[in-house]
Amino acid sequence: MAERELERLVTQVEVLRRQIEAVRSAIAEIQVVEETLSNIKGVEEGKPVLIPVGASCYVRGMITDKDKVIMGVGAGILVEKTVDDALKVLEERRKRLEEEFVRLNANLREVILKIEEVRKRASTGRA
Repeated sequence: MAERELERLVTQVEVLRRQIEAVRSAIAEIQVVEETLSNIKGVEEGKPVLIPVGASCYVRGMITDKDKVIMGVGAGILVEKTVDDALKVLEERRKRLEEEFVRLNANLREVILKIEEVRKRASTGRA
């Protein structure tokens, strides 16, 4: 019985770690976008810039309208927003992800404690 419970808990740990990593990655991506949009505010329109496209890759471009951005709102739908409004949306998304990150880490700690309990019970013969 303890073996099955232990296997189930170990699987939970693996799932939680993958979820934590996905949330961590999403937070990092939002932080890069927040920084990029904040920097765009200070760029002179028509001047050449390097635009990050991910994985430390950039393309050369020119900002033609530094006050507006196009952003996804889900289901493949794109909307135009001011930079300030886009930053507010991104901040809300990041905060929700940070809350999820904390929740997932708390769940992970609980599961790890359960694993320790099961191992302790198994070693004392109280499985």
